[in-house]
Formats: sequence, C-alpha cells, structure tokens
Amino acid sequence: MTDPITIQGFATRYETLSRAPVTYDDDLPGIIARYAFADVLKLNLPVVLQHGGHESDRPALADTDDGTLLLFDSPLGLAFQAEIYPQEHRDLPEIIAEIRNGFGCSVDFQETKMTATTINGRAAWRMEGATCSHIALVSTPNFTSACCWIANRPIDSQNHRILLAQQQWSVAFHEYCLVAAKSLGEEDAPPLDAIAEAQRKLVMGIPKRRNIAVIPQPATKPTGKEPSNLKMTADLFKIVFASRDTMREQIAALEERINALEANLDRA
Repeated sequence: MTDPITIQGFATRYETLSRAPVTYDDDLPGIIARYAFADVLKLNLPVVLQHGGHESDRPALADTDDGTLLLFDSPLGLAFQAEIYPQEHRDLPEIIAEIRNGFGCSVDFQETKMTATTINGRAAWRMEGATCSHIALVSTPNFTSACCWIANRPIDSQNHRILLAQQQWSVAFHEYCLVAAKSLGEEDAPPLDAIAEAQRKLVMGIPKRRNIAVIPQPATKPTGKEPSNLKMTADLFKIVFASRDTMREQIAALEERINALEANLDRA
C-alpha cells in the first residue's frame, strides 16, 4: 500500500478577526472564542476534511469516523491531522500543489452561539460556541492564519508563516498528549483496563481509530461501551509517560524557535 500523505494545520484560529462576514444575515466580521468547538470534541461529532469549498456533495478526503482525521483543541485554534491515501484520491497531486501554493482552511459553522461586540471601534460578532460538519481546504480562508501543510514532505525554509504555524501545532500537540496522560492519574504507563476505566469516566464516546489523544471534558451520561482502539491508546500513553521530560524539553525548544520565527515575520 502506498504511504499516506499527512496534512496538518489549524482548521480555524481563535481570537482573530475574520476577513469577511461570518454569517449570511449581515456583513459583520467576527472572531471565534477559544475552545468554541469544545462540543465537537466532547461529543465526538463526525467531521470530514474536503477540498475546494463547502458544498455538501464534495467528496471527503479524511473522516473522523474512519480515523483518518484527528481533531484536537489548543489555545490558538482547532487543530487537525489528516491521512490521505493516494490510491483513494486521484486528485491528490493537485491538492498537494495547492497547499504548497498557499491554500488554507475554512470551517462550516453550525449551531452557533453569537454575541455582539466591538473590535477597534467596529461592530463584529463573537462566536462563543459552534459545531461543524467539515473542514474545507480553500484558496482564500476567512481567517488568514488558518493554514495547513504537508507534514511528511519538505516545507520551504523561507515560508516563515507556515514554519511558525507548524511549530505552534507541534507545541499544541505535545501539550495535548501530556494533558491526556495526566488525566489518567498514573505515574507509569497504565494497563489496558485502567485506560478503559479512565475513558469511561471521561465519557468521550468511542474514540475513533486514530483519535487517541483524549483531553478531559465535562462529564455526560456514560455510554458503557468499550473503546474500539484500546491497544493503540495504550501504546500512545506508554510513549507519553516514558518521554514526558523529553517532550517538555521539546516544547521549550519549539517555543524558542517560534520566538525566532515571529521575529523574522516582524522584520519582513
């Protein structure tokens, strides 16, 4: 089987003013509050990654239901990683080229919770909560820093914007795994039954095949169902527990790199 192409990025960015209206009812821009998509993760709602636009008939490139799309939250925005198999998508070379040429991400907003606000003297909407059904790869994202890249292909060393986002994504994922490990309350790599019990207490539903880094969310009614990816979850936490100090060192190094990249962008 041909190895998959891995796409990483931020589906949207928090606390950043949009370039265009965020509703169809008026022409006001908006910002998305931090963790506005918490319900998407807490309830394990199905989300797909698609290419070119928000039309419902566009084919899915990756899907949380089959585990090819992983979503996780961060203070910067809703982050994702997708695995796309070339044999399943003949237009993948075109998609790769478009991502390298600056394609970004756009999220469809559903069940939004909006409040009116003012930003720099201009009326705007603040989105406190929302759900979504898909992330679209588009040429002109509404939030300019909602970008993506091919993780298993070289990135242009002069593209400081993407390099910065990649480092921010890495920090967010490292911290995500550390919080997930800490939530189990174990000093050593926990056994399978401990993980199953922890996941039942966290009540995240049934994690998908690759949706394995779990962050605690407010409890809802237990499902009583066993996680379908127990072995993969155990493997992840063994790695996390064995390398927590190393991961913290990596976070520190990444943050130094972020500061340097931000300085380069300020000078540009």
